[in-house]
Amino acid sequence: MNKTSDEINIPTIVLVTSLSLLIFLILVVGAQTWYYHIKNEQEFTKIISSPSIALDSHLANQQELLNSYRWIDKEQQIAGIPIDRAMQLIAQERNAGSGLTK
Repeated sequence: MNKTSDEINIPTIVLVTSLSLLIFLILVVGAQTWYYHIKNEQEFTKIISSPSIALDSHLANQQELLNSYRWIDKEQQIAGIPIDRAMQLIAQERNAGSGLTK
């Protein structure tokens, strides 16, 4: 049976259509994946870079406690001193105990 140019080549049409749909599907899935990746990256950046007022306030409060004199328990005469001063006192006590001087 000789084929003429007027005959429709069904297997070729099915193959080309299938490959076209497959390529289209791959492109759609790839574009969607890329979109969600960029979206998540932007959301992460916004969350990380946004200032936290509560955290900043807490850190400032902690810094104030570390760097100031205060009463911890006034009735028992327990005071808090700045951390730098406390480290100096501890170093002096250790040096005095070992006979070393500054």
